[in-house]
Amino acid sequence: MFYTVSDKDGKKIVGNANLSRPLAYRRQKSGPLFSNGEHDGEKTRMVSLVYPGPPGAQLYQLHMSETIHQRQALIRGILANIVIPQLLLLLIAVGAVWYALKHGLNPLERLRQEVARRQRDDLSRLDETRAPAEVRPLIAAVNDLLERLKRVMQAQKRFVADAAHQLRTPFAGLKTQAELALRENEIERKQQALEHILTSAKQSTHLVNQLLALARNEPGGQGADSFAPLDLNQLAQEGTVRWVAMALEKNIDLGFEGIPVQAPVRGDADSLTEMLGNLIDNAIRYTPEGGHITVSVAYRHGGAVLQVEDNGPGIPAQHRERVFERFLPHPRQRPKRQRPRPRHRRRGGEAARCDDNAGAGKNDAGTLISIRFPHHGS
Repeated sequence: MFYTVSDKDGKKIVGNANLSRPLAYRRQKSGPLFSNGEHDGEKTRMVSLVYPGPPGAQLYQLHMSETIHQRQALIRGILANIVIPQLLLLLIAVGAVWYALKHGLNPLERLRQEVARRQRDDLSRLDETRAPAEVRPLIAAVNDLLERLKRVMQAQKRFVADAAHQLRTPFAGLKTQAELALRENEIERKQQALEHILTSAKQSTHLVNQLLALARNEPGGQGADSFAPLDLNQLAQEGTVRWVAMALEKNIDLGFEGIPVQAPVRGDADSLTEMLGNLIDNAIRYTPEGGHITVSVAYRHGGAVLQVEDNGPGIPAQHRERVFERFLPHPRQRPKRQRPRPRHRRRGGEAARCDDNAGAGKNDAGTLISIRFPHHGS
């Protein structure tokens, strides 16, 4: 470091080098004045300052300079002592973060590999315990979605199996009857065969409608968000009226017993009507001619109750629980058949939030089907 103190004319007063310059060199500029210079063959960088004394006193100039080599050495020292350690710390921090992220995400990577290795029909639950706590709610939501997808796929498989099981015999019968009609030459016998075909076609149409109702009421077919407030009393009365003509064909007394007030429930009107139709249809089919069937609505224990009672052959006590299983051969001793009955609560099918029960009618004769609904205000 070189310095010189001089007066306004540039006369050196003190210093270890002669860096003096007259004051005119500043050209009336105030403040520090920087300039380039040379000392003993080395380039330098110099700053000049002016220190005015008291009024009337002499003015002094201070000139200081250092070589470019010294400045570069200072810069290298700053780099070596500050910047490079900071870069090393940054690299170490990045490495630590990378390692922590990789180690922390290993459970997710294992989970990804587990999902990637799964078969397309494997909808089993994912293991939440091996995942970080932060993503367990996400995995729980995925598991819930997988459960719903599983139920939907099971419903589809059941529907295909039901359709194949129930449609095989009717269509085989139609094919046989059509072949017989083609072989007949007599007009009267051909007409009879065609009437049999028409009857079978109607029965098949009814069966297909029941299968579609069954599919609609499977789990996932509809949710509680589609339920609406209904008057069970009015719905049951209107549904019963539709079956009066069929009951009269067998000389069966089909009646309805309602209540003088509304019976509010929440559910799907079409599905409840289909459920009631199935119950009345079963009762008509299994009740002998001259029998009676009663559809009733009551309000008990804080909820509406829908009942269908007949005086048919009844269902043995050991079979009453199984009567709600799909396509179970009916235990009554009347015409043999299997019924594709939409399920409205058991095993998840829902037309409304309700409970069902099968028992004997009055005096332990016939069959009594009860559907209980929770209370819902108007």
